[in-house]
Amino acid sequence: MPISPPPPFYPAPPTSIFEVPTGSIADAAEVRCSYQLGKGRPKLAELSAYKAIFLAFSASTGATILFISLSGLLPGWMTTDPTIQAMLADLFPLMALGNITMNTGWVCWSLIGAQGRYHIGTFYQVSCSLFITIPLSAMFTFGCVNLS
Repeated sequence: MPISPPPPFYPAPPTSIFEVPTGSIADAAEVRCSYQLGKGRPKLAELSAYKAIFLAFSASTGATILFISLSGLLPGWMTTDPTIQAMLADLFPLMALGNITMNTGWVCWSLIGAQGRYHIGTFYQVSCSLFITIPLSAMFTFGCVNLS
């Protein structure tokens, strides 16, 4: 039987600088918190959860600082169109803010899951979507709020 060739190499997208460190922290924290809870040590589980949240916040802040420091160069690497470059440059601060909040939330979600309390996280996520995100989106879309 002939040996099949290896699959083609696909480089990771540049946004993986945001996802990989925090995803690793979230997975490790989930295992560590579950382990401590399983051994009957809730205080150590709480401590490891707080450490993981702080570590994820620090890692995402560091990645965001790197991203913002390169924001003058990145649009030129992505496209040659000056209009799109300007649009990308305006978008980068929003991506930076979203990176920090989303990555910290990702680790918190993993820690909620490690405790077997997905129903609590789901309740808060649905509540925020229904009572915050959707009304704000409607107000911004239909012109009730003008930011300019």
